[in-house]
Amino acid sequence: MKSIELFSGADGLALGLEKAGFQTVALFEKDADACAALRHNRPHWNIVQSDVRFP
Repeated sequence: MKSIELFSGADGLALGLEKAGFQTVALFEKDADACAALRHNRPHWNIVQSDVRFP
């Protein structure tokens, strides 16, 4: 199965889902430091640094 994650933070949920067999399609996070950590730990994940609110 595939998943996306909003408000990813340090990727705890995504890591658990990965271990459960999910394929992470995209992670959305606003915080630059959290995105840097995500990119360092899982370079193959699609990290989207953005605010998810609609204008």
